[in-house]
Amino acid sequence: MALATAIFLAAPALSQAANTNEQDAEVRFGIQLTAALNNDREAQFLVAQMYEQGAGTPQNLRMAHLWYTKSAKQGYAPAVEKLDNWEKARQESEGLAQERAEQQKRRQAEAEAAAAAKAAREEAAAKAAREQRAAEEQKRRQAEAAAAAAAKAAREEAAAKAARERAAEEQKRLQAEAA
Repeated sequence: MALATAIFLAAPALSQAANTNEQDAEVRFGIQLTAALNNDREAQFLVAQMYEQGAGTPQNLRMAHLWYTKSAKQGYAPAVEKLDNWEKARQESEGLAQERAEQQKRRQAEAEAAAAAKAAREEAAAKAAREQRAAEEQKRRQAEAAAAAAAKAAREEAAAKAARERAAEEQKRLQAEAA
């Protein structure tokens, strides 16, 4: 209970302290900006840091770079070093971005190749299915033709047998008549 009360009572004090720190940072920024505008290279560096960190002013990396550059042009070593590191970080970032773009292109090319391979497999499967259906249709037609030929041969055989039987009966009748 005591802890909850202490936290409850401390919260406004912390809020006031945060507001005070923010106001102090804004005042420090104003003082440093005035000195920076008067070509104080250390103040220019400090203004750049404040812009970079958003301390006492909204964060603005372009303004930070501008003030680092002004300070570095006056030979302030920390500003020169900061710009060197900034440039290295920018180059690394660009390199990483380029690498990510290349990876994305590779993934896209791989996806396109996989899609093309899938389409080719599907087309090959469809072609094989068409060929199989055509072969089955041809077999069916051949079976029908063979069945029709067998039926025709059976009819012809039956007709020939009937003709032989008629001829035999005719011969018997003729023999019977002759006798």
